[in-house]
Amino acid sequence: MKRKRAAILPTNIALLQNLVRRDPESYHEEFLQQYSHYESLRDIYLLNPSSDDGEDFEELIGFVSAVCSCYPTETANFPEELKLILLNNHRDLSPQLREKIIQCLIMLRNKGVINPEFLIQSIFPLLTAYSPNNEDNVGVHAKALRRQVYSALITLLKAVNTGTKNNC
Repeated sequence: MKRKRAAILPTNIALLQNLVRRDPESYHEEFLQQYSHYESLRDIYLLNPSSDDGEDFEELIGFVSAVCSCYPTETANFPEELKLILLNNHRDLSPQLREKIIQCLIMLRNKGVINPEFLIQSIFPLLTAYSPNNEDNVGVHAKALRRQVYSALITLLKAVNTGTKNNC
């Protein structure tokens, strides 16, 4: 039974994600294998960020984001990598990958892996880069990206200010 399960895991990311959350110690090797795969795909994707084969990369970003709180030492640099990918290559990334990275950064903030300032530093520059006044951004996806970033920032600010008293 164990051999059969191990044969399924490397290709079924959703199943592995569920198993890792339940028992991180037992699936440490499988996680490391997938994390190594993520690092390889990241390096390949950074060589050609405009390529259309980012689906596996997208899936692995989601997987690592979902389970990185189980392996904090192994994934210590992961949030910074996402931030750099997003800020340095945002124009070359597919809209789906850009959206996925933003979602994952928000998830990392919600899990307490990153602080609110890190999230703001990661996504706020995209508002100015994709502003309506910027003539380079006449694409359909610019408006959706601005909406996603704006919504995330408003939600974050509300969450951070919950419980504080306004003395105005």
